[in-house]
Amino acid sequence: ELLAVHGVASSLYANNRDGVGLMYRAGNKVVDERHIPKNYLDMANWLNTHVPDCDVEVAIHFRMATHGDICPENIHPYPVVDGGLLMHNGILRGFGTPLEMLNPLRPPKKEVARSDTYHFIEQRIKPLLAAVGWGGLKDLHDKIGHEIGSGNRLVYLSPVPGEPVQIVN
Repeated sequence: ELLAVHGVASSLYANNRDGVGLMYRAGNKVVDERHIPKNYLDMANWLNTHVPDCDVEVAIHFRMATHGDICPENIHPYPVVDGGLLMHNGILRGFGTPLEMLNPLRPPKKEVARSDTYHFIEQRIKPLLAAVGWGGLKDLHDKIGHEIGSGNRLVYLSPVPGEPVQIVN
């Protein structure tokens, strides 16, 4: 309802129709859902069905593909490690294959072209988490923010019970 009040949902869908996902905590469990909507009504119905109807912090991501295939595997949130999740807004240059370089006529293959966010998680976030754990990630927000640049945002939900959604940049 909040997204529909001022036409926010229609604007988000009009500009970011390559997938929608959400993440939130239900008790001690981290919940994530993803969907590629067929049209605006499909997206609105999906949100109405999947956004929890209770007082809980929810992060929603509307994807506009810039890198990687348009497919369920590239919809945010991304699983990271130990049940934690991450969403990204912006373009992470140097990570992944830009959409314009993918050949839409290429024959189907088993592996999808992954997005810039996927590659950033694999190359930067997972090694950081291996070194400092989820608890130490907050101390690195400034460093991570500097690396990704001010035009990018990361939103993550750690698997640690009671932790709120965290935003970098």
